[in-house]
Amino acid sequence: MMPRECNATTGRPGDAPHALTPRQQEHVRQLHVDVFTKYREVEEFDDGYSFRYPSTREWLSKLEELTTYWKGRLLAWSVELIAEPQQDTIHLRISGAKGAKQFIEASMQQPPEISKRYVVRPLVRKVLRGYRMLTAPLRVKPDFVIIGAAKAGSTSLWSYLSQHPSVVPSFVKEIYYFDLWPGWARGGLWYRAFFPMALQKFHREHVRKIGFATGECTPCYLLHPDLPRSVFEVIPNAKLIATLRNPVDRAYSHYTHNVRRGLETLSFEEAIEAEEGRLRDEPEEMRVHKNFYDSKFNNFSYLCRGLYAEQLENWMSVYPEDQLLVVSAENLFTDTAATVERVVDFLGLPRAAGISERGSSVSPPSLELNRETRDQLIAYFRSPNERLYELLGTRFDWDR
Repeated sequence: MMPRECNATTGRPGDAPHALTPRQQEHVRQLHVDVFTKYREVEEFDDGYSFRYPSTREWLSKLEELTTYWKGRLLAWSVELIAEPQQDTIHLRISGAKGAKQFIEASMQQPPEISKRYVVRPLVRKVLRGYRMLTAPLRVKPDFVIIGAAKAGSTSLWSYLSQHPSVVPSFVKEIYYFDLWPGWARGGLWYRAFFPMALQKFHREHVRKIGFATGECTPCYLLHPDLPRSVFEVIPNAKLIATLRNPVDRAYSHYTHNVRRGLETLSFEEAIEAEEGRLRDEPEEMRVHKNFYDSKFNNFSYLCRGLYAEQLENWMSVYPEDQLLVVSAENLFTDTAATVERVVDFLGLPRAAGISERGSSVSPPSLELNRETRDQLIAYFRSPNERLYELLGTRFDWDR
């Protein structure tokens, strides 16, 4: 479906600033069909959507052409195109106070002549979900969980592990079963429906003899103080992996991510100054109410997410020490092969050559952090970092 045009001076739907020939109209229409149906993933926000595509010349050309077309017409909305080569990904985000979501949702409805594919696809997904629920009692629980931290390389590690021949990842990377309603309210079978069948495990272990492990990656798990006991009740034998990044870099990466998504309008210095006021009541709510979730806390917890010691202590008070592995994100970024091998060994799997050479989703901050601000944050985190070093018995090079 073609978008409604926007008047060039008001930004409201109206006449197009430049008329298109029938051939050009068909070309733009086909671009819409491709962009709104052939994406890898879509993420919904309050004011719009973000789509993810493969980072290829073909897709970059299509997206640049379409966003150029839109920017002359959809003036009241934000149209962003973000290339992340290290993730092999291009993101398209469309947002706006009025009409943006309706425009996108209408654009995702296909013209009659090509509608069959996009009637069948949701139906297939629904059937598969139903099948997984019916077979949930025959499915295994996760052997490992990557619990966070957010913006600390957990997605990269997940990507590497998913390439291992012995690893069968969950159907969805981030399940949010333990920390968000209605996930936990749906029960244990709903959770198990995201994992492979026990028969698949038997086949890999006893027929192919290559080992087996399955798991999920939800980076928000690390932060929630009430989660460890809930997780232990369901999967007491699971191995936990925490990826920790210099809390200064983690905070800034978190901030730049929010800026790209259009969620943050303050400067970084203003945002960290405002954090305490923004999140005044949320930490206590998290302690009192199980599965408490607040979008403000999820989005604007730049500094408190870097207080790793107290977060890990919550998990270590419940899980045995030999079931928790802490990985340095810096090591994952700079010495990928050795770090991945360490994780594979921790999971008790055979090593597999070449995994770390197949690409990752590491995305360092795209903006340069002010030196004065960095020094202030290094000082802020110095004491919490010392507490972490004592807890783990190792030091990270985070003082620069």
